[in-house]
Amino acid sequence: MNLDKVIDARYSVRKFKSDEIPDDLIKKLINVARLAPTARNTQSQKIYIINSNDLKDKLKKEQAFKQDFVYTAPSILICAVDPTPYPDPEERGKKFAIIDCTISSTFLVLKATELGLGTCYVGVIDENKIKQVLDIPDKYLIPFVIPIGYPDIKQGERKRKPLEEFYEKI
Repeated sequence: MNLDKVIDARYSVRKFKSDEIPDDLIKKLINVARLAPTARNTQSQKIYIINSNDLKDKLKKEQAFKQDFVYTAPSILICAVDPTPYPDPEERGKKFAIIDCTISSTFLVLKATELGLGTCYVGVIDENKIKQVLDIPDKYLIPFVIPIGYPDIKQGERKRKPLEEFYEKI
């Protein structure tokens, strides 16, 4: 599938089949995320892969994710990034770290689409509860998580602004 077709085919999936994702596909996804560019080549992202129903249950008990569909995905990718390698990690570094995490995750979700997997960015999360349940070091920021699996629903109509409303020449 060429890139234009992948971009056009990607949509947010909130209903998944229960089929597990083979490890070789997960590794392909992590690899494309690893290859994404980062500011100053910091490469400070880390993806935690949650497959365990026990861990999902613990996260649900703590209400780490506000949307219940997240817990139903075969896998949940916790997208984390360490801002400390960036200059001014308390301010600008956080911004660059989140940008880098987003770029690498975008590569990942596009590859997932190409492989027939569905994803959804979820930012309504309780970062502290996620860190506590999963024992993730405090230095990491968790801007969002990505539930992932085989879609159990077809894409509906995508409503997008007309191209002319999306940009302005100055």
